[in-house]
Amino acid sequence: MKMRKMLALSLSALMAVSLLAGCGGTPASTGGSTPASTGDSGSTEPVNIVWAGWSGEEEASKEIFQRMRTTYEEASGNTVTWVGWTWADTAQQLLIRNQGSEQLDLAQVDIGIFNTVAQAGVLADWNDILGEEYLKENFT
Repeated sequence: MKMRKMLALSLSALMAVSLLAGCGGTPASTGGSTPASTGDSGSTEPVNIVWAGWSGEEEASKEIFQRMRTTYEEASGNTVTWVGWTWADTAQQLLIRNQGSEQLDLAQVDIGIFNTVAQAGVLADWNDILGEEYLKENFT
């Protein structure tokens, strides 16, 4: 769980320019979203995080999103796979991919479709991921 907290904190700091919502799904064969233990030492193997949205597809922000992924990968040893589409296709793509059990760990969600995604039951609560106490201590 400690690795998950560090992973979530690192990603949230690096991806602060987007409104991100955690989406669920069955981990893909690319490594899944859960770090695997490598023995009694408690160390973990690198994981592949799938991040989806539209801003990384737009010319104005494509370089920024690539830089965030690269910076995170270098700092963590994990990989980030970007899955992109147009803004207009976001709700449909998120729902279809979730129904198909595709791995989606983070998603950029517009406030206009947030309720639709929430109704699908795929959002993660940051209180559960980072802990309510940590959030109170570190965020206003």
